[in-house]
Amino acid sequence: MPKPIFFLLLAAPFIGIVAFESTGKNLFSYAKIEEWFGQDLNNLPKTPSSQTGNEKVDFKVNPKYNKATQGPRSEEKKLYEKTSEKGLTSTKKIYEKAIEEYRKGNFIAAQKWISSALQKQTLSEEKQKLQILKEKIQLCLLLIADVSKKKKTDAKKIDQILMKNGKKYSGKIVTQTTNSLRIKISYGTITIPKSKIRKILQFSPQEYSQQLQDDFRASIAKTDLKGKRTTMKLFEKFAENNMLFLIPELVQHLERESSSALETMVEYKAKHLYQCYLWSKTMGKKQRAREYQSIIDQFSQTKAFQELKRDEESSQEETEQLARLIPDPPDVEESKSSENSSNFSLDSLMKKGNENYDRGYAHLKKSFPGMPDADEELALAKKEFKKACSYYRKAAQLSPNNEKLKSRLQEAMEFYHHCLKQTRLK
Repeated sequence: MPKPIFFLLLAAPFIGIVAFESTGKNLFSYAKIEEWFGQDLNNLPKTPSSQTGNEKVDFKVNPKYNKATQGPRSEEKKLYEKTSEKGLTSTKKIYEKAIEEYRKGNFIAAQKWISSALQKQTLSEEKQKLQILKEKIQLCLLLIADVSKKKKTDAKKIDQILMKNGKKYSGKIVTQTTNSLRIKISYGTITIPKSKIRKILQFSPQEYSQQLQDDFRASIAKTDLKGKRTTMKLFEKFAENNMLFLIPELVQHLERESSSALETMVEYKAKHLYQCYLWSKTMGKKQRAREYQSIIDQFSQTKAFQELKRDEESSQEETEQLARLIPDPPDVEESKSSENSSNFSLDSLMKKGNENYDRGYAHLKKSFPGMPDADEELALAKKEFKKACSYYRKAAQLSPNNEKLKSRLQEAMEFYHHCLKQTRLK
């Protein structure tokens, strides 16, 4: 047989395969090809799909059945491709990256990774994990929504004063005398008697930062949900000192006590902000009140937010109702059956009312939420304003057309109403 014909016969099967790939016509059956080559089609090199009319010929391998398939993709195959190991690995990697950023305190970066993953076709189990992490980050951000980061200091050394009562003050000592010293700290300059100082230390900024981290971590171990105020302040301190990476550690510690620890703290934070809003509004600090209101608007799912909306609608009406319930002051009540009732003239009633009003206002200024002894000051303010209201109301009966008296009575009633609302929120 001539050599060209012999080589042609040997190459015939390969020519058939090439013809099939180039024309899309099935010149040889799969069974025949397997018979000739003595092997399964899975071992053949993968080739691109070709087009036959409107039907796509697909040579991708279906791992479930371990043999080649041809024709349009089945629904089963589409589902497999969506949940393929490659796709899941990609989602897992994104989740791991988001967790990594969260633990570093890079909350915004973590949110971007989560958003990226949620836009992909993701299994419900993976999606649920991403959603839980997303909500956790949102709650963390709410807890530090009103916190401003401290400015970095240019000082080469940081002074730290250790007090005999256990407190610490860190900053820069600006002046010293024989009996006292003045130190500039984050919220101003304060004077400290030397007799109350136990020790004065100095640190480099790096040493101070490390010491602060150590102190904060020690505080985390002592924190629980019973001391919500202390816990809230710890979140704020982490943010102020640009140590957001400590927040996930605190969250993890609190969640050992309760799985809903973050939700509990956010509700407490919202209530605190509402109290600050009430105080600012009552004391006539309009700009500050607007700032607190704008922050509370971010807490739309909390009880404190609903209380704020209700307060805006019913404040005046409640004030007037409460005023009618305030009894006469004890000394006036006693004078009704006394021959000396004339002692309570308009001037004397106004004088007593003004005395109570002034004392109440002095206590109210010291009752801003978070200030030392704020609760005690609030209780004293409530007591004084209640007395002032009773004297002013009695005086108004003697002089019903006195506009100055009416205005004073209205102010006293509003302050008393404020104290009642603040007490209710405790």
